[in-house]
Amino acid sequence: MSRAVVVSKEIDNNVVKLQVRYHRKSIFAGKRKKFLVTVKNVNENSLYHLQKFLSAKRLEPGDEIFVAPYGEEWCDPVFHNYLQRKWNLTFA
Repeated sequence: MSRAVVVSKEIDNNVVKLQVRYHRKSIFAGKRKKFLVTVKNVNENSLYHLQKFLSAKRLEPGDEIFVAPYGEEWCDPVFHNYLQRKWNLTFA
């Protein structure tokens, strides 16, 4: 899994759509391509899916998550303060 920055977030009824991009290899490298990670609250009886859905709703642009290369699985959200989120959106 690789570290990615949340660029934007869109919330529907039972779906959270996150636009994310992987971190740059260095500050001088260009920004990487964005891709979509969707988090669904399909199984309301599963505590695991509910926790992932609620943590995805709390994510803000500039926060970080670890994403699998194919973009379907993600884990370990990292919530940052205002300044760190702006830094990540600009330089990460």
